[in-house]
Amino acid sequence: MKKPSMDIRPQRKDQAAKPKSDLDVAKAKKFSEAIGENTESSTSADKVAESTPETSDTSSPPSPPMEKTKKRFWKDWSKKQRTVFVVILVAVIAAAAFLTYWYGFAQRGEIEEPPPPEEEPTGPLTRSPLTGIEMPPATAEQTPMAIVIENLTTVRPQSGMSRADVVYEFLAEGGITRFLVIFASNDVLEPDLIGPVRSLREYFVPVGLELLAPVYHVGGAPNALARARDWGMRDVNQFFDSKYFWRDSSVNGQGAPHNMWTRMPEVKYAVRDHSWPQDDGKNLRAWEFTDEAEENERGTITQIHIPFSNGRYNVTWVYDKTKNRFDRYQGDGTDEPHLDRNNDEQLTARNIVVQYCESYPLPGDDKSRIVIHNEEGEGDALAFFNGEVIEATWKKENHDARTIFYKRGTDEEIEFIPGQFWVEVVPNDKEVYWEEEGDLSGEEEETVETETGEEVL
Repeated sequence: MKKPSMDIRPQRKDQAAKPKSDLDVAKAKKFSEAIGENTESSTSADKVAESTPETSDTSSPPSPPMEKTKKRFWKDWSKKQRTVFVVILVAVIAAAAFLTYWYGFAQRGEIEEPPPPEEEPTGPLTRSPLTGIEMPPATAEQTPMAIVIENLTTVRPQSGMSRADVVYEFLAEGGITRFLVIFASNDVLEPDLIGPVRSLREYFVPVGLELLAPVYHVGGAPNALARARDWGMRDVNQFFDSKYFWRDSSVNGQGAPHNMWTRMPEVKYAVRDHSWPQDDGKNLRAWEFTDEAEENERGTITQIHIPFSNGRYNVTWVYDKTKNRFDRYQGDGTDEPHLDRNNDEQLTARNIVVQYCESYPLPGDDKSRIVIHNEEGEGDALAFFNGEVIEATWKKENHDARTIFYKRGTDEEIEFIPGQFWVEVVPNDKEVYWEEEGDLSGEEEETVETETGEEVL
């Protein structure tokens, strides 16, 4: 609305003042209201005007103060303002998401730790379903945990294997062997490590299923991952469960992929966090056990030779009659004791089982992977303990069932002695042989070295 203008120029002394009409008075009142709500009080602008000397005889009337217009959120913003706001908002959300992942999931040790376990009550002991060793029921019933560990020559010695209840050794691609290491009653004590952890192969899945064990690995062959998914294996894949694993080249001087580690606390947290039973050992089909033989009743075997591929990946087991155990050497002789990096202890076994399986190259695979049929069926086997060997047959009803070993040609299940196991899964075309006191005995076949022994991811 246009404001009425008034002539407020000063009158000359000789100019007579004109009387104001009622209309002039009304206009003056409206103008007064426009320049200030309270005419009785002076504004800061008035004070400034009063203190400023006039520079001209004439001046234009003061304009009423401009009313500030507030822009409404988003609706009155310009396109540029909206763009800047969206960019900042996205950046803030992304930063928050990254920090949540990094500190909540990706960093080792950022796992909610359970309260310290209560002391186990004293009372009757029970046999472990894996080793036959007597122990408190709560320990024997602990869910087994299976970890894939590699055996490339440059990563030896590995960490944690001396504490395993059972170790399965398979021939992998390139003539290299790979382990599936089972922990249950023997804990790898903090801060000791377990590893290097490697990728899954198809033939590890039936073992994990029959032991009711989560299998810990870093990725895997496509057919292995598909089998694990289709058969319902309890799967702890570092690709999706990274908070239970970490890389550290300072342990063995190796870069990725040969430097992935875990520890027993993280392994157990994975069982808890996936809401899997923590006492599934009580549901495990156990093997049969008997007391070990007295020293003077033990057999005469001195060495066992496992010809997986070539000198770097063949295995020699040397029998210690006094301790009633086999000590492991990597290679065709006894020059390379196979040790545990955590404690420099040599790997040992009280029972060694050789399980012969049909094996052949995986059709159409460009990584030289192999097929091993251990998921069901039956085949020949050998069982070594007490310094003796028993010719055996293995049987597995389906991929979930426990593999059982019988005396060959009978339905009599083999009774092992309490202690650690190694299960050597050997291709049918390989022949394990052994030596006895005084001369060479058992079966022996000249072996042919495989190509390069180079590892395939």
